[in-house]
Amino acid sequence: MIIDEASQCTEISALIPFSHNVQKVILVGDQNQLPATAFSDNAEKTLFNRSLYERFLGNGIEWFTLDIQYRMHEIIREFPNNQFYEGKITDDPSVALRVVDDNKGAIQRLRFYNLEYTTWSEGMSKSNIKEAEFVTNLFIEQLMLKGNGSFYRGLEKIKGKVGIITPYK
Repeated sequence: MIIDEASQCTEISALIPFSHNVQKVILVGDQNQLPATAFSDNAEKTLFNRSLYERFLGNGIEWFTLDIQYRMHEIIREFPNNQFYEGKITDDPSVALRVVDDNKGAIQRLRFYNLEYTTWSEGMSKSNIKEAEFVTNLFIEQLMLKGNGSFYRGLEKIKGKVGIITPYK
């Protein structure tokens, strides 16, 4: 049995396959991405929000990490690679072969902003209101500049050309 995204489900949820007399269970996941989610006031204190994947990693179970990525432009990959993967992630050669319609340098206009205002919303889902406000204001400001003062003219000019990426934590 294979449990995909095993680092995103709580430990108790991951135990379900073991009740079916399986011979082998393979956990696939990434502890550096989305954590297990538990809607409980004391989940962190009681470790109820821990995944079985995390428990195994913490107890010396043999594991390995994939180190080739196929999706991101190398400039975008650089941040998570250095921040979470100790610089060990490399790009598949197919990444460099992609043609990017970047109007001669859009990828060089990539910017990172570090905002540290994570808050809890009413529905117990993690959200970052300050980050959302910052991105919205930055986006509108850029639209106004690109559109010569008209929000909607600016929107048409950059439609399909803007991407906003935010790390989970």
